[in-house]
Amino acid sequence: MAGLHPVQLRLAYEMNRQLLADSGMSLPDYDVLTALSVADGGRMQITVLAAQIGWSAAGYPTTRGG
Repeated sequence: MAGLHPVQLRLAYEMNRQLLADSGMSLPDYDVLTALSVADGGRMQITVLAAQIGWSAAGYPTTRGG
């Protein structure tokens, strides 16, 4: 997660921790489900999904803006 400010990293960590505690779902899982929920028919190509959520098609985070 190159280029992210420590506050952004902490926020992502805390959001993931709380989401896991509340629902058993990780933040990346939530990102995928959110993207699919607005997709036509709830489906999209993996490369489109990956680009939309900022991950590579192989499942690794890409750098966002920096």
